Amino acid sequence: MSTDSEIRLHQSRWVRGILIVLGTISVGVGIVGIFLPLLPTTIFMLFAAACYARASERFYRRLLANRWCGPAIREWRQYKSVPRRAKRTALTMVVVTFTVTITFFLPSPLVRAIVFLVGVGVFSIVWRLPVREVPPALAAQPIGSGPRGG
Repeated sequence: MSTDSEIRLHQSRWVRGILIVLGTISVGVGIVGIFLPLLPTTIFMLFAAACYARASERFYRRLLANRWCGPAIREWRQYKSVPRRAKRTALTMVVVTFTVTITFFLPSPLVRAIVFLVGVGVFSIVWRLPVREVPPALAAQPIGSGPRGG
């Protein structure tokens, strides 16, 4: 899938500037999310890609070329799905993080209930993300190899 059809730069320089700032902040928060389980890295990177697609062809292409977040962004942009492993990891982290937080760090029953409901909401959002079944022959290949190249 060509990224040329995804890039539609906004006409206003001001709007493009704001989108670049928002996209860059989103990338920063996404990077922090790698280390903090409550921040969903992939969602912030997808938001950054959306901002960059309207603001800067160069930033958009750099984000898609990144070996860490590029494959997930391309998967979402092309198939509207997330990798099964990413979804499984996200669901596990939501359960572990919210369980530990509620069990050990929240003394108030009201706050525990609120955090529990937020956790259920986050879990249900991640649970409903579609997963594309990858043919076994492609699943065994490293990213960047295969029929589309890299």
